[in-house]
Amino acid sequence: MFLAALPPDNDIVLVAHNNAGLYVPALVQERRVVANVFVDAGLPVRGGLVPLAPPAFRDFLLQKADADGLLPEWTHWWDKTDLEGLCPSAVVRRQVEQEQPRLPLSYSQESLHPRRPTCLCMAPSCLLRAVVRVAQASQEDGPPPVGDGPCRA
Repeated sequence: MFLAALPPDNDIVLVAHNNAGLYVPALVQERRVVANVFVDAGLPVRGGLVPLAPPAFRDFLLQKADADGLLPEWTHWWDKTDLEGLCPSAVVRRQVEQEQPRLPLSYSQESLHPRRPTCLCMAPSCLLRAVVRVAQASQEDGPPPVGDGPCRA
């Protein structure tokens, strides 16, 4: 589905968030990717099975699933206080929540098996680990940290 949405003849900068990072190698091999940006993303491995969720996180999600095996919208996985400040208003938060899919719990219990050896050296890549602490940041403290990790070219 995502591959079909990427133009086959254009240079592309892939920006992957969360588990989308695990799928970057397959996209790199199918399209003209000139750079990769991993934003709080899972990083691909050279081979073997890659769990889509670590065991402790799967246990956490198990407690959130309903009787039909569906997880609530992502913003309902966390306490409201954990997400304060992520949306600029209640209206924007409602819009974000309306666009969120409900994932099946089974997704978190699957593993990805890369079809080919994964190598991202075909394109420059950057890893950003965002640690947002909006509620804790104050005027005196300055802005919260927005990421770390070197970019390689």
